[in-house]
Amino acid sequence: MAIAVQQVGSGGTISEVKAGTVLPTSADTAQVTVSRPDDPLLTALVQDTFITGQGGQLALNNNIALATAGTSSTDCTNFRSIGIQIVPAAGTVTAGNITFEGSNDNTNFVSVPMVDMATPANQPISTYAVVAATPRYLYTNLFFRYFRARISTGVTGTTTGLQAFSELMAYPLTNMLQNARLSDGTNLTPAGDAVARGIFVKPSDGTTAVAIKAASTAAVAADPAMVVAISPNNNTNALSLWARIGDATNGPAAVKAASTSAAAADPALTVSLSPNLPVPTVHTLEAAATTNATSVKASAGRITALVLTSPLVTATVRFFKLYNKASAPTVGTDIPVMTVPFVTAATNGGSVSLNISDLGIYFSTGIAYAITALATTADTTAVAAGEVKVYMNYI
Repeated sequence: MAIAVQQVGSGGTISEVKAGTVLPTSADTAQVTVSRPDDPLLTALVQDTFITGQGGQLALNNNIALATAGTSSTDCTNFRSIGIQIVPAAGTVTAGNITFEGSNDNTNFVSVPMVDMATPANQPISTYAVVAATPRYLYTNLFFRYFRARISTGVTGTTTGLQAFSELMAYPLTNMLQNARLSDGTNLTPAGDAVARGIFVKPSDGTTAVAIKAASTAAVAADPAMVVAISPNNNTNALSLWARIGDATNGPAAVKAASTSAAAADPALTVSLSPNLPVPTVHTLEAAATTNATSVKASAGRITALVLTSPLVTATVRFFKLYNKASAPTVGTDIPVMTVPFVTAATNGGSVSLNISDLGIYFSTGIAYAITALATTADTTAVAAGEVKVYMNYI
C-alpha cells in the first residue's frame, strides 16, 4: 500500500511513498519512503478517524455512516476496526432496520456481524431493529475495504430519523467476553447474568441452561446440572465420568466397576476390564476299539481347546473328525466339518493341539466327533482301544 504526499516548495509535485531508499532526483521532487504498513512509522501516520453522520436519516438504502447522506460506502483501507453509535430520534418507530455490510470490490456486499454493547453476551448481529430514543453502540473488526450501515427497511413512524457517530480505528479489537451457544442460536448464559463467567450447557431435555459444576448427590429434578466430577461421590480427590442411561431413566449415573445387581436397582453404566466369558466344560475320552462316535453337546457351542495324545510306540496316522450335529454322528454317512490328522510317535507317543482363538471354533447345531483309521468321509475303520486320548474344552 502506498501513501501519496505533497512536496513542499515551488514546483512541488505529488510523489508516492513506498518501500525503498530515499532517491533525491532534484531539490524539490525527492521521494520520501516508509516501510511496510505495519511499521510503527506508518502506524503513527494512520490515526483514528471520527465521522459524524448526517442527521435525520430515513431513506431506504442510505449509508448512515456517511457525513453527507447517500448510498455510497465508507472506504476503510487504513483501518482495522469500527465502532458505530446509532442515535434514533424521539417518538415512535413503526419500521426501520439497519444492516451492516462489507465488501472488497464495492459492488458485492455481505452481511457483517457486530457486537451490540447493550447485550455483549449475546450473538453478534448483522441487522439492528431501530427503536426510537434508544441509542445503540456496536463494534466489529474490519476484514474488508468497504463498509456500510445501510437502511435496509425504511425508518417510519412519528420520528425525525436517526444519526450515526462512527470511529474508524487503526488497530483490531479483541472481544474478551466468551459465551457458549447452542446450534439453534439459544444463548447459554443463564438469565440475569450479564457477563458469562464460565461455560454453560443446556440439558438434553431442553430445559434452562445450567453451569457445569461438581458432582452432586441431589435428585435430578432438584439439580439438573450436567455433572462432571473426578471421582465417585464418596471420594472428593479423584475424577469420575458421568453418563445417562440409554433409556433416559434414572438421570445421570456414574461409570463404575461392574455390578451383579439388577438393572432397576443399579442402573449405572457398567465398565469391566475383561469379557464376562463363561467357564468352559471339560470333556475327555480314551478311545475304544470302535469309531468312537460321540456327542459332546446337543446344542450350539464353541470348542475353546482341543488336545489329542497317543501312547502308541508304532508310527501310524489316525483321523479325528468333528461334526456340527446335536447327536452322535453316523460314521461313514455324516459329513465332518473338520478332519484333524493325528500322527502318533514311534517311540514315546505323540500329541497334537489345535491353535484355537479366544472366540473358539463355533458349531451352530451341536458338537460331535468320531475317530477313524482313514481320512475319507465314508471310512468306518475302527481304531484300537487306547490308541487315542481326547481332551476338549467347550462352552
